[in-house]
Amino acid sequence: MKTVPQKRKMERLSQSAVDYLNAWMSSHATNPFPTDAEKAKIVADTGLSKKQVGEWMSRARRKLRAKTAGQP
Repeated sequence: MKTVPQKRKMERLSQSAVDYLNAWMSSHATNPFPTDAEKAKIVADTGLSKKQVGEWMSRARRKLRAKTAGQP
């Protein structure tokens, strides 16, 4: 019998971390891909893990593309 892996409960990021990430994205709108050094600084400043930062950035870029695709 196979066991089904249980999903982890997703925790929301703190509002201060989200504000920091949003500010970074808006100031880097032309190139929303942080370098490894920038990502390390974001991790240090927000207390998030590197994986959390990477996944948040990926979702934010996807939202940005969807938002700009609908505009002329």
